[in-house]
Amino acid sequence: MPPSIAPVPPHVSRRRIVGNSLATYQWIASNSLSNWLADAKFVSHIQPVANLTTVPGAHAYRDCMTRYRLHYAPDNASIVIRLALEELGVGYDTCLVDRGASAQTGASYLALNPAGRIPTLETPDGPISETAAILLWLADRHGGLAPPAGAAERAAFLNWLFYLSNTVHPDLLVVFYIDRYGTTDAVDDIRARATARLLRAFAVLQTEARPRLEGWFCSPAPSALDLYLAAMLRWVRLYPRHACDWMDLSDFPDLHAMCTRLEQRQSVAALCKAEGMDPRPFTNPLPPNPPEGTAI
Repeated sequence: MPPSIAPVPPHVSRRRIVGNSLATYQWIASNSLSNWLADAKFVSHIQPVANLTTVPGAHAYRDCMTRYRLHYAPDNASIVIRLALEELGVGYDTCLVDRGASAQTGASYLALNPAGRIPTLETPDGPISETAAILLWLADRHGGLAPPAGAAERAAFLNWLFYLSNTVHPDLLVVFYIDRYGTTDAVDDIRARATARLLRAFAVLQTEARPRLEGWFCSPAPSALDLYLAAMLRWVRLYPRHACDWMDLSDFPDLHAMCTRLEQRQSVAALCKAEGMDPRPFTNPLPPNPPEGTAI
């Protein structure tokens, strides 16, 4: 037990949390936190825990994080979560996952995300990975970015969110990391098939998803779908550098308009500043020049 923490009352349990190679302690009240904090005699003896950097300024008696922590790499899927956090206006800190040093396969990161993928968001409910899962959790926790549970539009929204996650994103990975999916003499055919599927997916999103999700996709206020798709529309024209000329965003005017609107928002300005992107990251994507780390 850290020496600066007073003895724990019997109605409080201890939980050890690992985050970015740093072990921290968080005390969780098994009954009402308000009852615990009302005990001024006990609280007066609690001091901040030294080196509790998972939540800057946190105290040991807090049962939740006042800020989230986003484990990210520049121009990775974490940009979607950064945009969501900015749109929601909630506090968060970032922790670089240095892909150049293979930090995503290091023990401290795998303790948070055993799959070794980016992003991971540390939350009061524990770490969450998988982009769609994080988006949905944030939307449900804070409101906005998605129809609430019980809304008529919820089913269609979930349909298209998982279409992005389960259909579009996997084919992007095929294009980005083509060598993982076949031998040298087969990669051209694999890439051609994957890009054809992606072009069809973008067409389906424009012609089918947009009219079925009026107000929740390609609308003035962005949703989680817009943030996720805009990132993917960026990546298809940047990566891999030697084979990214197969898609023209102007062929999809509704998607182009969505990206244009998004680029005018403060969330995108914050992203560009944080990750070294030019001010039109979706309609005119250029390789980033991040202040730390390396891109895809």
